[in-house]
Amino acid sequence: MSRLSNLKCLAYALMVILSCVSVARADVAAQGPSGGPRVALVVGNSNYGGDLGVLPNPVNDSRLVATALRHIGFDVIEVEDADQNALKRAIAAFGDRMAAAGSDATSLFFYAGHGLQVGGQNYLIPVHAEISRERDVDIEAVSLDTVLRQMAFADSKVNIVILDACRNNPLSRGFRSATKGLAEVTQKPQGSFISYSTAPGDVAVDGNGANSPFSAALVEAIEKPGLDINDVFREVRADVMSATKGKQVPWDSSSLTAPYYFVAPAAEAPAAPAPLQTALVDPKTIELTFWEAIKDSKAPDDFAAYLEKYPTGDFAALARIRVKQLGAAPAAPVPAAETIQAQPADRSPDLSADIELTYWNSVKDVAEKEGFQAYLKKYPKGHFADLARARLADLETQAKAEAALTPPPAPPKIQEMDATFVAKQSANVRAEPGTEAKVIARLKEDDAVAVTGKVEGKDWYRAKVDAGTGYISGSLLQPADADAIAAWQAAKKAGTVEAVQSFVKRHPGSVFEAKAKKLLASLQPPAAPKLAEASQPAAVAPQPPAAATFSTAAATAEKPAIAAAPIEQAAALPAAPDSGSGLHVGDTFDVNARGTVGISGGWWGNTRVTLVIERATGENAFEGKLTGSGEFNFWEECDIEVEGEKLTIRGTSSSVENKPDVLRLKRVAPGRYEGRAQSGSFQGTATMTLKSRG
Repeated sequence: MSRLSNLKCLAYALMVILSCVSVARADVAAQGPSGGPRVALVVGNSNYGGDLGVLPNPVNDSRLVATALRHIGFDVIEVEDADQNALKRAIAAFGDRMAAAGSDATSLFFYAGHGLQVGGQNYLIPVHAEISRERDVDIEAVSLDTVLRQMAFADSKVNIVILDACRNNPLSRGFRSATKGLAEVTQKPQGSFISYSTAPGDVAVDGNGANSPFSAALVEAIEKPGLDINDVFREVRADVMSATKGKQVPWDSSSLTAPYYFVAPAAEAPAAPAPLQTALVDPKTIELTFWEAIKDSKAPDDFAAYLEKYPTGDFAALARIRVKQLGAAPAAPVPAAETIQAQPADRSPDLSADIELTYWNSVKDVAEKEGFQAYLKKYPKGHFADLARARLADLETQAKAEAALTPPPAPPKIQEMDATFVAKQSANVRAEPGTEAKVIARLKEDDAVAVTGKVEGKDWYRAKVDAGTGYISGSLLQPADADAIAAWQAAKKAGTVEAVQSFVKRHPGSVFEAKAKKLLASLQPPAAPKLAEASQPAAVAPQPPAAATFSTAAATAEKPAIAAAPIEQAAALPAAPDSGSGLHVGDTFDVNARGTVGISGGWWGNTRVTLVIERATGENAFEGKLTGSGEFNFWEECDIEVEGEKLTIRGTSSSVENKPDVLRLKRVAPGRYEGRAQSGSFQGTATMTLKSRG
């Protein structure tokens, strides 16, 4: 079975499991909180003195939290305004008490006070610490790892760390890396739940009351019966965000594998088990669980499976970026049938904050601008919007610095030459020999160009144009005689049988011979028709060519009148040969287009533009304008080529770094074309419905 099929099974299994959880939750809750001992160390440091000053809340916070923990059955070690020795002794006593409690115990560490990170390492700052430089931190402070190691040695079943310690660092002026807040803890004991009063790298708010917004919200939520630990801190997050008007967003990280309750749910009379199909599960919870399961994956199929189930999900744009980065095409988005009943509106939890936080955690450690751009597009006024913009600015600055340090590429080696070439079709003249280089000029089909050299090892030619020296792909050029080029241009401009016949006679075997003969055939009148009767009809004026001269006059001129003839002797004349393009100079079209370009999910669609055929540049070749507005970038100038049922429109979009835009379409019905679209490096499908305005 393929990995994608396995992921589909995983998605279904997630829904079934979550359904069962909602049905069986009452049974789980009946077991109450962990039956083992509960041990806690609560530290509050306020009176630092010196440069660190006095924090108004931490001691009040620690007293409030210690009281709440005792109410719910914790054996609490409480320490206030601890210097380094007192803090280390308290941690050692905490370790002894955890070890004595046994492997079925719950261990909880709460700290309120100054904390900072240096080199990705978190430190708790004791009172009276003398820190003036970054190198003093390791000597004067206490590493958070000291607490985590004690928890690991004790092997408690559940380890909870709560840090209301993300105040701003007043010592940052003496630090080489003035990073705000705390770093994310990556090495933690098994069965851990770590909560920060704000997101890693951010700063918490002390508040105007006796307690910090975080500690006040924690105490209110932790004593509510029947709340799993995730529910507790979800409520804390919502309350803190409300109290700080979104300036502070608590953050947590968990490796717990089973529900944990601080306070058991109130006993309820047993109810008849609800059938599985009526289980009430919020679809957002299922989607969030699915994304959490794959967000760190390196397999593109994982994200393709997410897109197949949630083509318009909260993380769809991010999933497309991951698929692109991992180098595979996403599965076609096919909305899956929902098999679980959504919760009623009055029971559905508000998961918007959780979804935004998960989205941010999915992009914040990836040093790529696409992730931050996707976040800002989804949450332009989100809690991390300012930080996302700052990260983008840093990445742009870094890219500029790297570009400045990168030596310029060596100039291409050129085989010098002096020749005249002609463009086989419309061609871009680029600043460097490569399709990614900037376009500095454009050649129309049959334009002559002076070629001064060929790039060694590449099929590119150096040429002189009005804009300066540029490079043209060899696949778009062919050598030609200068006299033949001038004569062909004159013959096309004249647009008469005599002029083209003269060209063919004077320049046999030229690169334009095939085009000239084709043009000549379209200009010559048809052969006289065979008459049904022996008697000769009245003279018939020659039929003019059908818009084959590609001029506005030819496209709009009236046909000469046909002399009258007896009806019984008249024979229908064959139509003048058609150029095959179905397009004429002066034609104007309304274009309705819709399509998808690229796996990144960029759209050009539901747009209305105007296509104007302005001039003919050759047999079935035109120049025109494709202009309009919408999410796709249209061109003021474009080339149009017709080959049978095929229609090709080329232009250059300035918004895609002057990369070529091409529509390659095939006529599938009168006035309707379907095919492929390319914009820069993106590709996708395209359809156009054309309605002539005359």
